Amino acid sequence: MVIVIIVGVYLELSLPAWGLVIFAIGFVLVAELFNTAVERIGDALAGGKQSQAVKKIKDISAAAVLMAALAALAIGVLFLLIPFIQKILALWQGD
Repeated sequence: MVIVIIVGVYLELSLPAWGLVIFAIGFVLVAELFNTAVERIGDALAGGKQSQAVKKIKDISAAAVLMAALAALAIGVLFLLIPFIQKILALWQGD
């Protein structure tokens, strides 16, 4: 998260780009918090026993975090990685 902010400042992101980057960061953090809550509830309901239903619910919750992270990655590639590479190449070529 810190690296993303540093790169965003270096690239002088536009206000809409900052909005998407901040949304992506928040989206992943919220998904992670929900995943933790679901896991804790599942563990409490299972009472320390193995439960296939709880396992499946926890897997789905983890998959939601993965989807949020992939969406954040796409935003990062579009608004940070590609412009960063372009800026570095421009500096390297002396433009």
